[in-house]
Amino acid sequence: MPLFMVKRESFEWIRSGRKRVEVRKRRMERGVNAVFLCSKWMLKGKIVRKERGKLSDVVNGSNFRDVVPVAENLREALEYIERLYGKSEDEFTAYYFKLTSEKPKVIM
Repeated sequence: MPLFMVKRESFEWIRSGRKRVEVRKRRMERGVNAVFLCSKWMLKGKIVRKERGKLSDVVNGSNFRDVVPVAENLREALEYIERLYGKSEDEFTAYYFKLTSEKPKVIM
């Protein structure tokens, strides 16, 4: 089961339904159930699709706002992700998901 540690900003985007694609630089995680963690808060989701490739392949003109909801254009979305991971020619995975929990749960 993919476990995604996310920053508060991303967690709020996910919680509000504005973010529907999580992008990670690493090997593709197995499983269809996902957990999003931020501090002591947790949301659960179901992965409905995965894409693997260069960053510019998995984040494109049709999905950039689902990855970075505040981005005005594709360039801004790519720059946001590059600030997190650095410029990289490595492969990335885009996880398209739907939330299965409506409210964040507190974890102990």
